[in-house]
Amino acid sequence: MPESVFCARGSQMQDLTQPQHINTMLYEAELFAELVDEHLVDHPGLAVSRITAKLLTEIRRQTGVIFPADSVKL
Repeated sequence: MPESVFCARGSQMQDLTQPQHINTMLYEAELFAELVDEHLVDHPGLAVSRITAKLLTEIRRQTGVIFPADSVKL
């Protein structure tokens, strides 16, 4: 895991690294499961996620980025 350090002028460096699960997306999956369990479909974070997903999709379209999963039929 990369280190995260902070050093204010004239002070010593501080290590800000936090321990993290080997699956770095675990926290997101756990939160998603909690939102589903509690039927929280209007959670403010979901609106941000939707906007982000739409932006990333449009950026990928404009730049021609295609992932192998894009051609998989669901």
